[in-house]
Amino acid sequence: MARYSYDRRYRRKSGFPWGLIFFFLMTSGFLEVAFDFAGSLIELITMAGLILVFFGIPIAAFVGFIVLIGKLIGKIGQKKVSRSATSVSTKELLSIFQSYFEYNDKLYIDNDTYIVKTSSAGAALEDYDLFMNDEYVSDLKLFANSFPSGFNSFANVVKDLTSSKKKKKKQKEVVEEPVKKEEKKEEPTVQTDCAFYIARLSSLSNSITNQQIREGLAESIKYLNQIKKIEDEFSECKNKTTKLYQYYLPMLSDILQNYVRLSTNTFESEDLKASEDRLLKTIVLINGALKTISSSLTEDYYTDLKVDMKTLESVLKKDGLVDEMNQNGSQEG
Repeated sequence: MARYSYDRRYRRKSGFPWGLIFFFLMTSGFLEVAFDFAGSLIELITMAGLILVFFGIPIAAFVGFIVLIGKLIGKIGQKKVSRSATSVSTKELLSIFQSYFEYNDKLYIDNDTYIVKTSSAGAALEDYDLFMNDEYVSDLKLFANSFPSGFNSFANVVKDLTSSKKKKKKQKEVVEEPVKKEEKKEEPTVQTDCAFYIARLSSLSNSITNQQIREGLAESIKYLNQIKKIEDEFSECKNKTTKLYQYYLPMLSDILQNYVRLSTNTFESEDLKASEDRLLKTIVLINGALKTISSSLTEDYYTDLKVDMKTLESVLKKDGLVDEMNQNGSQEG
C-alpha cells in the first residue's frame, strides 16, 4: 500500500501533464482557432501560387530584359567612346541606320550584340531590334525610353563604329583601285579576215589525206587570195565580204576540223565515205560562191570605168575634138 502511494506521487511530480494540457485545449477552443489559422495559411499559399502562374512569365521576362540591358550598358561602358559635346540625336542615329542597312543585314556592336532592321522603312527607333547572344532584347524605342543614359552611350558607340567602317571601306577602295586597273588587261583579238582563213584552210588541208578534198581546198585558197588582193587595193568593197567572214568560212572551217578528227581517229567506213562525198559537194558550192564574190567585188569598179569612158567621149565629141570617122573606125577595129 505504501509502494502504490509512492508511485502515484512520483508520477505526478515527474511526468509532463499532457492530459491537463489536452483538456485545457479542448475546453478553451484553441484548436478551433488553430484550424482556422491553418486554413487561412493554405489559402494564402494558394493565392501566391496563382499569382506566380499568371505573372511569373512577365516578371521573368522583365528581369531578363533588365539583366541583358545591364550587360549591354556594361559593355558599352568598357568601350572607349569619343564623346562629343552634344549627344547623337534620334534623327542622326536613324540617318546612320538607314545608310548602313542599305547594304548590310546586321550592325554588330560587339561579338555578341547586334542590331537588326525589322521594317523596310526604318524611319523610327521601333523599326530596329536589339539582340544579345542571339536572343531578342527589345526594340530601340523601348531601350531609349527605359534607359536614356545608357541609350545615349549606345548611340555614340553606333556612330563611332559606322564612321570607322566607312573610313576602312574608303581606304580599301583606294588601295584596291590601282590593283584592279593593273589586272584589267585587254586580250589580243584575232582579226578573222581573208588572210586568217587562207592560213586556216591551208593548215587543215595539210591534215587531210583525201586528194580530191585537198584539190578542192586549193581552189578555195586561190579564190581567197584573189579576194584578198582586191580588198587590199579597193578597201571600199569590204562591205560586200561581211557574210563571208561571219558565216560561210567559219562554218566551212568547223566542218573541215570535224572531218579531220574523224578521219584521223577512226577506221575507214561507209559513214566516213559518205561524209567525204558530201564534203566534196560542199567545197564545190563554197568555191562557186567565192568565185561569184570575187567577181562582184570589182563589178562596180568596171561599171564606173565604163561610165567614165563614155562621159569622156561625149565631152570630146561635144567640143568637136573627135573625128566621127576615126571614132567609128576605132570602134570597128
